[in-house]
Amino acid sequence: MSARKELLTEIDAFLKANNLSESTLGFLALKDPAFVLRLRRGRNTGIETAARIRKFMREYDPVPKKKVA
Repeated sequence: MSARKELLTEIDAFLKANNLSESTLGFLALKDPAFVLRLRRGRNTGIETAARIRKFMREYDPVPKKKVA
């Protein structure tokens, strides 16, 4: 499996598990709502960008921590 397809498999599992849209993930992780769409259309991504999105998915917390005043 190519690195791009492997990343898309990870992204798909993350999106399903967290009930997020592709554009939301792209915006939250990279400030790029079209990132996943372009990846699906065949665009490759660099190692650093793949690492950033994997780090975001690994650390994602759907319930933000409340700030203590």
